[in-house]
Order: sequence, then structure tokens, then C-alpha cells
Amino acid sequence: MIDERAHMQHLFHTLVESCEGPLLNVVAVDVLSDQEGVVNAAVSLLGANSIMKLMAKLRKTHHAFNLTKVLSNKFLHVMTHSFGSMVVERCLMLFGYEANKRVLEQTNEQVNKKILCLLEKHFLELAHLKGGSHVVEKCMKTSDDGLLSVVKAILERPETAFALARDDFGNYVIQNALRITRARGFSGSYNNLRVEPKQTGKVCDRYFERRSSVSKGREWKKGFNPVK
Repeated sequence: MIDERAHMQHLFHTLVESCEGPLLNVVAVDVLSDQEGVVNAAVSLLGANSIMKLMAKLRKTHHAFNLTKVLSNKFLHVMTHSFGSMVVERCLMLFGYEANKRVLEQTNEQVNKKILCLLEKHFLELAHLKGGSHVVEKCMKTSDDGLLSVVKAILERPETAFALARDDFGNYVIQNALRITRARGFSGSYNNLRVEPKQTGKVCDRYFERRSSVSKGREWKKGFNPVK
């Protein structure tokens, strides 16, 4: 259905913009049956815009996972193209944990670095979300570059660490950052993460207690005692 020729891409773009309800389902099934066409569209300007519009419309449907799967199968090709990288970034932000988990499981170092470049400006936003906190965790586990990028984002401003520490999902991110930096021997980052964050003259006294993990390793449990 999707063709690289300009007039076909224009037709696809118009169709995506206008379709809703049952017609949207028909279009989604037809588009996703042509995996090569989806990939080709993602690396052209008009096609990339059409795919991103389709993503937004499919966000809460069962087609979202299939679209993510199609893109991840040719992720290196799509990711290394200027228009394709926009599609991947939109996919990561719209489809949440499952999309990020799938693409972060890529073993290509070049791909992983590009993913981190796309995600690093969203780390703090993701850290406050249930699914997003797992995405940030996955970035830290994927590579040392990912770990240090997350730590840098957390420590960039004192109020950032304070806000994360008071948020359930943000707290989860900091716990994992502490655990992973310690396990990998990044003592400087580990110690900096334990420094008490300050905000508007208040100190958040953070303490960390070890507890047994049900699955493997050990987790850090954090308590809070704000001091005026």
C-alpha cells in the first residue's frame, strides 16, 4: 500500500489524516501487512509524517504493538536515517515501556548510542511515570554510557534529585541508579547520588536501607525525613 513514489505517499498521508473508527482499523491492517512499505515510508519526509500521525491514532489500539514490532525489525536502517530517527523517537515516547524495551534490546552499539541520544532529553520526564521509570532503568542497565547519562540528568540540579526522591517512580529510578553505580564501581557517581539534595532552604534527609530482593541481588529502600 505504501509506495516510495510521491503521489502514493501523498495518498497515504491524506488517508491517515481522514480515517477514523472502522476505517482506521482497515487502514492499519493493510499498512502493517506491508512491512517493507512501512520501513520505506519511515525514511522519507512525507512518509515519516504519515507514520507518526498513524502512531498517534493507533496508540490505544492493539495495532500499536505490531507497528512497534515492524519498526524494530529494521531498527538500524530506520534509526540511522534523519527522517527515520524522528519516527523512532515518536514511537519511543508514544508507546512507552514495551517499545523502549524492544528497541533497547538491540545488541548493536551504534544503535544503542543513538537511542540514548534520543532518550536522554526525556529521562527526567520518564522517571516520573510508571512505565517510563522502567525505561530509564533499562537505559542504565544497557550500558555505562546510559547509566552515566541518567546520573548526570539527576545530579544536574539539586531540585531535580529532590523532586525524584519525593516521587514513587522517581524514587525507584534513584534506587536503581544507586544499585547499578555501586555494582559497576562508579564510586564517585554513587556517592554524589547519596548527597542530600537541597531545595529552597530545605534539606531532604535521605537514608537507604538494604533489603532482600525476591528475585536477585539487593534493592535499596529509601525513607524520607524532611527537615525545615
